[in-house]
Amino acid sequence: MKSDNDDFGILFVDDEEQTAKYFSRAYSKEFPVLTAGSAKEGMAILDENSERIAILITDQRMPEARGVELLKYARREYPNIVRILTTAYTDLDDAIEAVNSGEIHRYVTKPWDISALMLELKQAMQFFLIRGERDELLREKLSAWQRLEGVNRVREMVSMACSVTVARDALGAARSFIEQIPTQHPSDATSDFGSWAHVPGDLQKLSDIGREVTDKLAAGKSGAFESVPVARLFEQASNPEGRVSTDPAASSVASEVDPPLLASALSFLLEWAASNAASGSISASASEEGGKACIRISVENGSWGGASLMDFPSGLLAAYFAFHDQGGALVIGDDGDSGFTIEVHLPLRQQDVPEASRDLSWLEKALSRFENW
Repeated sequence: MKSDNDDFGILFVDDEEQTAKYFSRAYSKEFPVLTAGSAKEGMAILDENSERIAILITDQRMPEARGVELLKYARREYPNIVRILTTAYTDLDDAIEAVNSGEIHRYVTKPWDISALMLELKQAMQFFLIRGERDELLREKLSAWQRLEGVNRVREMVSMACSVTVARDALGAARSFIEQIPTQHPSDATSDFGSWAHVPGDLQKLSDIGREVTDKLAAGKSGAFESVPVARLFEQASNPEGRVSTDPAASSVASEVDPPLLASALSFLLEWAASNAASGSISASASEEGGKACIRISVENGSWGGASLMDFPSGLLAAYFAFHDQGGALVIGDDGDSGFTIEVHLPLRQQDVPEASRDLSWLEKALSRFENW
């Protein structure tokens, strides 16, 4: 009679060929059995068949590498596999050390009792299956929680944007941020706001960010629009570690903006870009396209995947709000190679900036995106 789940079997490792044949003959009617004659061969079989192996049982004394070395490898690379060491009475110290260090779940002394070992193997298989079911339930629960939290955070972001009255087109800024931000799970978040992932529906946390954004905008605004070459904005912005090179053509493209606010927003973007690309160049160019001043910042050897809806620096959101406040837009995305790009679109003249839209028809699609992440 086969076990409850025929998809999973046992890997038995022993350098004695007859012992391996004996094991396979004794237990292959109950479980699928794979055999190996050395620790190195066992590692190769694990690498090729890990999704099918539930139990690893290995002899301790083998040439080249001991069984414990194989068990350490299995623990590191395939921790869900149940690990059992077989050893003679004279090697019990090794077995006890392996148990104490967590390398194995059980040890079985030689020679085995066929019936007793069968019971051990059945218990190990049951343990493997039950733990697998538990892990699957936890994954499903976490996935449902993540979807709910994503939807909540989108709603909270929109509510927060409505409170940022110091910025023009705050809803447009929030929309751009929400539609561009990677749909990264909270468990993958790595930056300073990672703790947010553990506070479902906490609008107060996002409200704090809203106040930070408002303060940054208020501090950066001079209240006067001025037609300035894009190159001057870069001159006034910080250049982290001197890594940013600007195309000379940027001096021939001008935009009517509030220079202190835009220089401050550019400073953050450049510093943030440098922090997300440990090496590689950062280059900036500018051109006129479709009645807009377009700035393109190319970042090599980096990714903006470290930002997420649940986990982002406040300055990044403030940059979206700043550029939208000036009648422009900010677009960030991976370039499909080994870096990412930042595009800023700014008006040539403020009189050409349309009135900010209060339309929320886009929200349903945004919610759907995070319901299915």
